Amino acid sequence: MPQVNDEISQARDAILAGETALGIELGSTRIKAALIGPTRVPIATGSHAWSNRLVDRRWTYDLGSVVEGLQDCYAQLADDVTERYGIPLATVGAIGCS
Repeated sequence: MPQVNDEISQARDAILAGETALGIELGSTRIKAALIGPTRVPIATGSHAWSNRLVDRRWTYDLGSVVEGLQDCYAQLADDVTERYGIPLATVGAIGCS
């Protein structure tokens, strides 16, 4: 059991120091976010389901849906950090988007 506490402590320290990376994927059916720690293991996640629309014979996403989905996805990830580590997510070291 001490290993679990060490992993939680290391993740918490990385979050507080901003030594994390936030990865966001805008997938076809879901927006996903993962917060990665220094050990390159996900330490928190969030997601938002969405769907595309056929507009002028093209499959697309409404920009408002993108913004809403990103906000919801990030809020879930931030809540996951608070639940797991008892601290707010205030900063990240890097962000990548796919």
